[in-house]
Amino acid sequence: MAIGTQLYLLLWKNFTYRRRNKVQLIIELLWPLFLFLILIAVRQSHPPYKQSQCHFPNKALPSAGTLAWVQGIICNVNNPCFHHPTAGETPGRVNNFENSISAATSVALAGGGMRLSDIVCNASLLGRYLTVDKRDSFPELQRVLCAVPSNIMQKAEQIFLSQLDFSKILTVSEFMIQPSIFILHSEGRNKISSLSSFSELNSEMRLLTPENRSALPRESFRAFSRIMCGHPEAGGERIPSFNWYEDQDIKSFLGRNASEATDLENDNSTTPFCENLIRSLESNPLSRIVWRSIKPLFVGKLLYTPDTPVTRLVMSEVNKTFQDFQILNDMQEAWQEVAPRIRTFMESSLEIRLLQDLLRRPEVAVVVNLQLENTSWTASRISRFLSTPDPDTPRRDGAPPTWLDLYQDLNNTFNTLSELTKCFSLNKMEGLATEGEMVERALELLEDRQFWAGIVFLLPEPSSSSLPPHVKYKIRMDIDDVTRTNKIKDKFWDPGPAAEPFSDLRYVWGGFIYVQDLVERAVTRLLTGKEPKMGIYVQQMPYPCFVDDVFIRVLNRSLPLFMTLAWIYSVAMIIKGVVYEKEARLKETMRIMGLSSGMLWFSWFISSYLPFLFSAGLLIAALKWGDILPYSDPAVVFFFLAAFATATIMLCFLISTFFSRANLAAACGGLIYFTLYLPYVLCVAWREYLTSTHRILASFLSPVAFGFGCEYFSQYEEQGVGIQWFNLRSSPLEGDSYNFTISIVMLYADAVIYALATWYIEAVFPGQYGIPRPWYFIFQLNYWGGVPLEVGLPVPPAPRDEPDGKNRIEAEPTNLILGVSIRNLVKIYKKGAKLAVNHLNIKFYEGQITSFLGHNGAGKTTTMSILTGLFPPTAGTIYVKGMDIRTDMDMIRRTLGVCPQHNVLFDILTVEEHVWFYGRMKGMSMGEVKKEINSLLEDVGLQHKRHEQTKNLSGGMQRKLSVAIAFIGGSKVVVLDEPTAGVDPYSRRGIWDLLLKYRQGRTIILSTHYMDEADLLGDRIAIISQGKLCCCGTPLFLKARLGTGYYLTLVKREMHSMPSSTSTGKLPLTAVTKDSDSSVSDDTGLGSEENGFGSSPSLICGLSYLPVLDVAVVMALAQQYIPDAQLVEDIGREAVINLPHAASEDGSLALFLNELDKRQGEFGVVSYGLSDTTLEEIFLRVAEETGVDADPEEPAASPVHQGAPSEDRDTDVINQKVFLWHTEARETEPLSGDGQGGDAPLTGCFLTCQQLRALFTKRLKYALRSRRGIFAQIVLPAVFVLIALLFSLIVPPFGKYPSLELQPWMYGEQFTFFSNDAPQNPAIQNLLDALLNPPGFGTKCMEPSGDTECLEENETKFVRPQIPYSMWQLFHKGNWTVEKPSPDCECSTEDIRRMLPDCPEGAGGIPPPQMKSMTGDFLQNLTGRNISDYLIKTYPQILKKSLKTKKWVNEFRYGGFSLGAKSSQAVDEPHYLEDFALFFLLQNGSLDQLLQRLPDVLTGLTSQNNVKVWFNNKGWHAMASFVNIMNNGLLRANLPPDAERRKYGMTAYNHPLNLTKEQLTEMALMTTSVDVLVSICVIFAMSFVPASFVLFLIEERVSKSKHLQFVSGVKPILYWTTNYLWDMLNYAVPATMVVFIFISFQQESYVSEKNLPALVLLLLLYGWSITPLMYPASFIFSVPSTAYVVLTSINLFIGINGSVATFVLELFHLNEVNRILKKVFLIFPHFCLGRGLIDMAKNQAMADAFQRLGNFTKSSNLDPLSWDFVGKNLFAMAMEGIVFFIFTVLLQYKFFVNFSRWSGFVLPPLGTEDEDVARERDRVKSGRAVGDVLILKDLSKVYKAGRKPAVNRLCLGIPRGECFGLLGVNGAGKTSTFRMLTSDTRITYGEAFLSNHSVLTEVEKVHQLMGYCPQFDAISDLLTGREHLEFYARLRGVPEAHVAKVQDASKILSL
Repeated sequence: MAIGTQLYLLLWKNFTYRRRNKVQLIIELLWPLFLFLILIAVRQSHPPYKQSQCHFPNKALPSAGTLAWVQGIICNVNNPCFHHPTAGETPGRVNNFENSISAATSVALAGGGMRLSDIVCNASLLGRYLTVDKRDSFPELQRVLCAVPSNIMQKAEQIFLSQLDFSKILTVSEFMIQPSIFILHSEGRNKISSLSSFSELNSEMRLLTPENRSALPRESFRAFSRIMCGHPEAGGERIPSFNWYEDQDIKSFLGRNASEATDLENDNSTTPFCENLIRSLESNPLSRIVWRSIKPLFVGKLLYTPDTPVTRLVMSEVNKTFQDFQILNDMQEAWQEVAPRIRTFMESSLEIRLLQDLLRRPEVAVVVNLQLENTSWTASRISRFLSTPDPDTPRRDGAPPTWLDLYQDLNNTFNTLSELTKCFSLNKMEGLATEGEMVERALELLEDRQFWAGIVFLLPEPSSSSLPPHVKYKIRMDIDDVTRTNKIKDKFWDPGPAAEPFSDLRYVWGGFIYVQDLVERAVTRLLTGKEPKMGIYVQQMPYPCFVDDVFIRVLNRSLPLFMTLAWIYSVAMIIKGVVYEKEARLKETMRIMGLSSGMLWFSWFISSYLPFLFSAGLLIAALKWGDILPYSDPAVVFFFLAAFATATIMLCFLISTFFSRANLAAACGGLIYFTLYLPYVLCVAWREYLTSTHRILASFLSPVAFGFGCEYFSQYEEQGVGIQWFNLRSSPLEGDSYNFTISIVMLYADAVIYALATWYIEAVFPGQYGIPRPWYFIFQLNYWGGVPLEVGLPVPPAPRDEPDGKNRIEAEPTNLILGVSIRNLVKIYKKGAKLAVNHLNIKFYEGQITSFLGHNGAGKTTTMSILTGLFPPTAGTIYVKGMDIRTDMDMIRRTLGVCPQHNVLFDILTVEEHVWFYGRMKGMSMGEVKKEINSLLEDVGLQHKRHEQTKNLSGGMQRKLSVAIAFIGGSKVVVLDEPTAGVDPYSRRGIWDLLLKYRQGRTIILSTHYMDEADLLGDRIAIISQGKLCCCGTPLFLKARLGTGYYLTLVKREMHSMPSSTSTGKLPLTAVTKDSDSSVSDDTGLGSEENGFGSSPSLICGLSYLPVLDVAVVMALAQQYIPDAQLVEDIGREAVINLPHAASEDGSLALFLNELDKRQGEFGVVSYGLSDTTLEEIFLRVAEETGVDADPEEPAASPVHQGAPSEDRDTDVINQKVFLWHTEARETEPLSGDGQGGDAPLTGCFLTCQQLRALFTKRLKYALRSRRGIFAQIVLPAVFVLIALLFSLIVPPFGKYPSLELQPWMYGEQFTFFSNDAPQNPAIQNLLDALLNPPGFGTKCMEPSGDTECLEENETKFVRPQIPYSMWQLFHKGNWTVEKPSPDCECSTEDIRRMLPDCPEGAGGIPPPQMKSMTGDFLQNLTGRNISDYLIKTYPQILKKSLKTKKWVNEFRYGGFSLGAKSSQAVDEPHYLEDFALFFLLQNGSLDQLLQRLPDVLTGLTSQNNVKVWFNNKGWHAMASFVNIMNNGLLRANLPPDAERRKYGMTAYNHPLNLTKEQLTEMALMTTSVDVLVSICVIFAMSFVPASFVLFLIEERVSKSKHLQFVSGVKPILYWTTNYLWDMLNYAVPATMVVFIFISFQQESYVSEKNLPALVLLLLLYGWSITPLMYPASFIFSVPSTAYVVLTSINLFIGINGSVATFVLELFHLNEVNRILKKVFLIFPHFCLGRGLIDMAKNQAMADAFQRLGNFTKSSNLDPLSWDFVGKNLFAMAMEGIVFFIFTVLLQYKFFVNFSRWSGFVLPPLGTEDEDVARERDRVKSGRAVGDVLILKDLSKVYKAGRKPAVNRLCLGIPRGECFGLLGVNGAGKTSTFRMLTSDTRITYGEAFLSNHSVLTEVEKVHQLMGYCPQFDAISDLLTGREHLEFYARLRGVPEAHVAKVQDASKILSL
């Protein structure tokens, strides 16, 4: 047949299959979509967030001044993102916090009112106040006044003021008013503003009091924020950490604001005030963040090494900054001294009174009010403010404040500030001799979070007294507080600034950058000998608008999982389909029909591939439509999915080769497929450590390769590029050589490997219906040469003919046409094995049916398989119609029809389709097939079922169709292998008729095990044994040659009346030769009905009563006529005589029978019968002769019998049997239950206990012998947990973080920039020169060595890059401002999504002039430009170019400098403080000391001149590197002119402390994710155990053993209780093993002292609740293996998905949904266990992490058994166990089935009945059958309402002592009747009584009286015969003493 037709037919079959299984088809197509619809729904709720541009506030370093520094720490703790440029980004400015109260206060303190000395020393000012008549004497006067000491001036001022009459002044002319207004204007305003800043400070301070802190935590935090920053809560927006790919951060796991209270109990240094303060800071999440960030600065130590004089000098310089804080204490002491005098002054001084009087005057008030227009002050309010309230009158609420309030506030403030200083540790420095000691000390301090940083000076000569010009030093900090040094930037670029304060800005957050600045500033001071006057601010570069897509980042992780799950159902179905064809042997049949294996696989591939592609198309549509992959090219994704589909289908084929059961294969296949995905999860965890080689090796598992591919396109998606044809071969990760293309190539490579593996495994392990090839067959030349593998094996010589062999084979007929000729056929399956077919020669003729017989394994099927072309012959051949099977098999197949042993039907094709399918397969044309269908279906009698699917046909009809298929297409040779196996007698007759009808013109070869069938149908019969032909000929020929003759059976007359029978047993007695179980009696019909096959029991029981009949006389008569006659047996009323065949030929038989007829009465013969030898006897004789069943261990016959003639032997056997029967009659009395001769059966509690024991013993023996059970219940769980824990040991090694030199050249080629914002300032110009002149930036070119690329000199001049004319025109003609210096970029809009903005030409302005600097980077001059604008608008261009061209992304711009920024908060030299002291005339007090220090401190508060260091935080170390460059510049700028700048420099290293594994929070997180994995594996392991308990229960139910136990008297509740108890004991074993495994691995999360009880309880209660939940499944499933896999899958699904879903929801902070889910899921024990384990792991991780962060509070580590923790899970499981068990028992009692017998139930009217049936019905209904042992009254069974009754009003009574036979065709209702009688199914109508006990109401009583043998063996494979008997004896209540006697019963039954 053409290959095209074959393929068409197979595809038609597969697609019809799919089309008819609509549910399966819909699930297959919609399941993936359903999963992705969930994703789409999530996507809709998390749309991409369009983030506007981000500008970040700058951060002052300590060199910028203490105030600015502290402000920076506190106000930028969130690193807020502003959508407009911040003040600090403006050229020439640095500060963002001018509005803050603290800034105003500091200025008020430092600047302020004018003093008299100021006026007199300033000529122009003095001229305004003083008029001198003679102009020329004015300078003289001024000089004299200016020389007066200030104290005398002060006195003069006081006297002047006291004598002044203001009224006169104010009434003088206009001219005089002007200056006074001016005074008020300038001074009053200033005074008042400073006054208001103080009062504001106080009102805010009031919010910080302890009582307010606890009551209004948020308000107090805002107040603090206003004091320090000028805006509440720092404004702006928090930018989350964007890089999920790198971000394995403990903070994200524990929640950002993880609490961490210091262990104050052990800290004796803190005051109660500090304790309260810290507690209150910890209590509020906002302040907690601030506190965490400044804590090391407050209390942390700075260690340094080596401890030498020179390092001490450096560190003492560093310490000066911290000494500034001491000023607060000094201020408080000074205040204590000054305060009383101030109070006195305010209460009683002249000036104050004067001022009050003045303000009361209306004319003054008007002027004052005019000046105070825009403030809240008025003249009257000032006057009131200056008045002193009466101490006795209570103060009203809302009364305006007075100076006294302010005074008290100040008092509080100073006290608070002084208390605050006590909370600082000001002695921060601690020197140690070596680095090793320093690290040890650091680890000690870390325990209490008392460590800030360690500084290691790498001095060439540590003992030297001065610093070397080039200083190198390392800063060592806790790895959690500093940027990691194992990477310099993210491997994977994604959009968004790296601005998350805790993970991205660790240099700031942990204080590294501060330490660096302090140390470098101190070194500069020591090396230059002067204080650098330049402060440093760090400014993060602004970031343009971008699309922030959290969803895609999460998808990055979960897409591979979703994709893998999407096709899991399809995978299961493909595997099921393939294995089903193997299981139903359809594959084998199709191969007989001429299909090649390859074609079959190919058709399966295509029919699986197309739906896959369709579903892939739908998926891509969903992904694009649902905005899940907005950027990728759908064609590329489709190409990728097609590759995965190919690999997946091949994987399905590979998995299918391991299974021979379709359902089992489907369930396991899905699991295996999913399990193969799991290594990908491991690869993700180990990502950092995998090389491309590792990845390629892992990619040999197709789901892993697929995972890698998904990862690539989701990463490209995140970058806003998506996977495109142009980037297929590159990777978004830096330095990654694996890429998307490799992933696709690997998928195709996997497909090829799986296909080859499938082909090989199928050849070596073809399953139960194929012949395995040797494993090495691929190395044999024969195979590749197309020759059978056995060719060349030594073939043994043909067996010699036995002497009588020839006369057993009849001569061949000469008049018939030869159909099939088998010539010298030999088949050997493997070397050294015995021959399956041994030189077989036989011919089959046309027009004949040849019965081809042989015992199992004789070689029939092999011969037929060779004939049908399934296997090649080893030697010899077969000719079919003259064609040789070795060469003409294709031709032969057209004439060959085959009906294998089993039905070759596809259950969902119709009858007609089968005929069409197989007809076309035979090569018939469409027209021929159509004709054939009608005639064939007519002949088979299936015309009416033409359109019925074959699964709906009865067994007989299916077999008829299978036989009909063999005759399709006019087959001339038809091979029928057991065509009537398993068919009821009626259908069998139908098949016989069919064969006889079709015999003409065909050669039919029929094999069968029914001898009557062979006899009846076979024209010739051939019997083979052990591969050789034993005899062949017509039935008559064989009977004549091999038969033993005729059997004469005589029935004798009864001589006496019989005693009443006590046994109803019957003994089938036949001649020895007839000792086989033929299914049909071979009565030839002669003689009497009683033809000798049953004898009266009474005779058997009473041997003494046998009539003395002279059988010898009859024998004598027989031998007189026929000398060879022999007596075969003589028992009871029967005697059997054997007469040879010859007697019939010579007439002597006729004469003897004639004589016997005449003398019948004389001999006492009632009747006789004559039968011929059956074919069965001949068959048995042949088998015996060839020694088929010869048992090698059989002992030799006993000597007595050895020489005995055959009839004696027969008689002996008979006698033995009778004897045994007697012993049985005696022995079984105690078993009979009548109580005769034995104890009465047990009842009540004794019976229950005995039954319990019996059931337990049965389970124990079964468990011990069941390998499968031990494997499923003990080995599997242990192995899973073991593997999980081994995995947990191989978490990736934690990083060792190397020492990293901080310099920007680690980032390769780059552009840096500078801008000079104060070109006139010589200091700034000097700094710029120091930066640009040799040795250039940093220390790279100080001592140039071979490996550093340094240019000799800078290129001398800056050159502007060429620009197109259009751009020049744009700027030349455009109207650009400072605010908008260039065209704007377009951000993402609703219509167009842009990951980064699209910038037009000219965005960012004309390119700046640039030159190549010495250090090799391009330096751009941005002086006079808007830097923010330039950076933001040029960033997208750089990146887009990089994304397209580069394999990975280079940012190109990592830092730059803005020089010459002024601070608006800067304080000039404070000059009036000495006057302030003079005012109160205090010398040498605290105030005096304070005032001497204050000028320095106030100058240090903020620095006047500053530089901004810009940095791009995408380079992790850019900030520290550029700060180092700036400090190097400052060092060189401050050197004396003669020093050589080239030699001086500072090199900084970041070298994190390599902590121990336990100390790393990162490890805590890693172990948590591993513990989640471990708990999943425990769920996995524990899913197998309960599922395996059901196996036994299903086996018992299906085999009817359970029913038999109920019939034997076991109550259902007892049955279930025993099983439950046993299963719990059984479960305890694996549970204990799991606990021990955990203990041996020391898994803290589960076996610490607190956690162990919780673990044990979780496991035990899981068993308690899950076991009864599995029980109901035993009522549903019929195949134990299917149940096992399905239940395991359900357990896994619920357990893992429930636990993981809630865990993931927690990570997403979807708490509301989560709370509900967690409650709902508690109904599943699997969830209780899984979630409990995950919670324990999480709790332990939290505890570890907090311990690591120095916190030992109880709250963090809950007691595992508390209700909110595992307690509720335990309670839920305890309750579920009880509920599920009760549910199971109720199910058993059919509680849920509607019990009311069908009311108003109408049975169809009875038709006419046979008269004896009517008579019996009348007898039962009239009550005459009362004495009968079993009575059935109108017993009826209807399975479905409206259907025909299965049993219809059955009425009969069975008397005691009678053996009653119930016969009927298949489906007649026999089994239903038995099932109703044994209560296996409900009686629909009618009633039945056993010994007058109703079957309906007295079931238990009935069961005790009933013995039952079901249709199929209700026995357990793993118990012995004797154990079965003992078991049922105990259930029946046989006393234990008698149970032992069962041994004898087993002897009787030959067990």
